[in-house]
Amino acid sequence: MSDLIILFGKNDYHVSNSSRMTYVYSIGSASVYGREVVNVNDSEKLREIALEVREEYSRWIYSLNKMFVRKKLTYQGLSLFLMSDCSCKRTELFDTYASICNLLLIREIIAEREPKEILLIHGDSWFLRGLESVAGGIPIIVENLEKKKRNWFRRVASDLRFVMEIALVVSLTPVIIRRSDVKEEETRRYFFSIFPKMTESDGRDKKYGDLVNDNDRYAVNILTDGFHQHISVLSYFRILKNAKRSGLKVIDDYFTHSDWITGLYWLFRIKRSMLRESASHYFRGIDVSSWIREELSQSASRLARFMAIKGAYQRFFQDHCISEFVYYLHEYPLGRLISWLLRTRQPHVTTYGFQHGPAAQRKLLYYMSANEAKEQEDFLTNVPIPQEVLAEDNASAEIYQNSGYRNVRVMDKIYRLDYLENILPRKDAKLALIAPGLHDGEEMLETMSGIIYSNQETRFFLKPHPLANNTYANKYQKSPNLVITGDSIQDLLSQVSVVYVTYSSVGLEALKMEIAVRVVEIPGVINQSPLGDLKNYESMVIRSN
Repeated sequence: MSDLIILFGKNDYHVSNSSRMTYVYSIGSASVYGREVVNVNDSEKLREIALEVREEYSRWIYSLNKMFVRKKLTYQGLSLFLMSDCSCKRTELFDTYASICNLLLIREIIAEREPKEILLIHGDSWFLRGLESVAGGIPIIVENLEKKKRNWFRRVASDLRFVMEIALVVSLTPVIIRRSDVKEEETRRYFFSIFPKMTESDGRDKKYGDLVNDNDRYAVNILTDGFHQHISVLSYFRILKNAKRSGLKVIDDYFTHSDWITGLYWLFRIKRSMLRESASHYFRGIDVSSWIREELSQSASRLARFMAIKGAYQRFFQDHCISEFVYYLHEYPLGRLISWLLRTRQPHVTTYGFQHGPAAQRKLLYYMSANEAKEQEDFLTNVPIPQEVLAEDNASAEIYQNSGYRNVRVMDKIYRLDYLENILPRKDAKLALIAPGLHDGEEMLETMSGIIYSNQETRFFLKPHPLANNTYANKYQKSPNLVITGDSIQDLLSQVSVVYVTYSSVGLEALKMEIAVRVVEIPGVINQSPLGDLKNYESMVIRSN
């Protein structure tokens, strides 16, 4: 007789003593105590599963496009699904793919260990639904179950706020700022950026580096879709003035009242259609309905916002003499919108998708199914893509090519890493850097707690992700050998002898500087870093189990 405990989260959990053999599968950094247990996590197998189902999952997600076409959620020959977060497989936003991979591994564990009972602790109702479909009738007991719900009204309220912010900007702009832009007659190359989030104080975007020359121009968006960055109406005009002082061409100048009205119309049309969608969704026999409905619900919000901002982009493109347009985020919904507008409205413009961060074999954002990017440009079935793609390295170029991107070439240099040229690493044996990702700082520290505690002679610098909610760091302030720092990565890499990461690109940058890298694997979490594609990956990994 045996039990299988599936434990979520970062909080350790006490279970009553038992004579039964007890197996534990963790998704998160928490541990079970109170009885003797056998850990059955297998991170290497989980990584294999993630790679093995990648193409099949990509095809399956793409098949959802038929539902949008059937519901006539299309616009001028474009299926709106192809602009969605769901279509882009945003694994940093959604748990669907990671949950599927964990459940596939749990299905194998159940078949091998034959537990008589499954105990789900700190899980949620969506995972429970998926677990029931792989448990084969084995009784499931739940403790501290989180009943997840979609905050439909809150999401709609947020979307309405965004649309009304556009309306206010359009109404107030003639009063607050006098438009003084002189239309340029000279044909130029333009580079896209998000201002001010992605730019330096002088308005330049360091990702492009010296690829931008004096004759080129920046085309920047301030409001974007309200997700990439959210700017209040009061802050907008201050930021707009700064952009103009830096000589930037601002897409937001081209908003009109028709845009927010269009956004309002599509907001209710798409939301209404998604509310009526009640079909069940299964992948390899796993009930993934709850996760997919959440993906579609969030996608509906972004799509409605895109319908509100597309007019400004289209007018900007029409009003400028553009020979070439270079833009990152081309793999994301916003980049796909840009690709579609330029291919259909300004086909004479040569479009270049610019890789803006590390690509990896398990990072599904970079993958499309075989039918998504065919040569013909039927945008009811084909994803809009750039005419050319500028990849950072040969491994990334291969990923793009295998995913259907065409005319992929490797850049002469990775401009965002120019700062590495100024680093002279001291490699102090008593200094280490911890660089969490955007979403996993707390669990990374929980997983590393034993390492930090047992190496009191080492001073660990914790550099929280600048865009994350980093309140978790406060409870570690009293650790004598852990220093929470706001110092630049450049300064930190010049000092430390080892860097601890999960999926942060700082790990790759440290390797380029020949600094030792340790990959912290959180149980049940698929590492989507390019580090996972390296042959010596296992030699870098540290695990809590």
